[in-house]
Amino acid sequence: MEVKGQKILIVEDEDNLRELLTKLLMLEGFEVFSAPDVTTGLGILEKQTLSLVITDVQLPDTNGLEFTKLIKSQYPLTEVIVLTAFGNIKDGVKAMKMGAFDYLTKGDGDEKLPLVAAKAVEKAVLNRQLQEFEFRLESKSSFSKIIGQSTALQKTIDLAKKVAITDTTVLLLGETGTGKELMAEAIH
Repeated sequence: MEVKGQKILIVEDEDNLRELLTKLLMLEGFEVFSAPDVTTGLGILEKQTLSLVITDVQLPDTNGLEFTKLIKSQYPLTEVIVLTAFGNIKDGVKAMKMGAFDYLTKGDGDEKLPLVAAKAVEKAVLNRQLQEFEFRLESKSSFSKIIGQSTALQKTIDLAKKVAITDTTVLLLGETGTGKELMAEAIH
């Protein structure tokens, strides 16, 4: 899967490391945004559709783990990689429970980061595609265009939903204006 051109955000308060990571990931073909703190990062998140956020644990205005939790609650299709200077199992587990894609130690993760970022972006792209396909499927096979709340109509809709998932021929009979065409569209 092609991940080049996908948008990612690096939130890191150390200027040199932020610039290094930005250059490293730009060389991999990503469109990279960077921020020195969570407040700036949130501003970018609001304006851009990002596939990935890479965040430090220790940030000046909040903890990177809390930032991860916030991202996953407000932007569930955006993946998060958490970076830390002092990796420990407890924080790693906490990050993963909050929805992080991965938890890397600075220095150790420099070689791994481009590969892990590519995998995270690939997951985000696939999840977006899945959501789009589900939306299309739901809107195409939706019975929401059929208006009515009578028991007889609800039973007919329930039966039509069961038939819609099979490869069965259906004959719809009724007077003009009773919704046969809408029912046929919903079944197909």
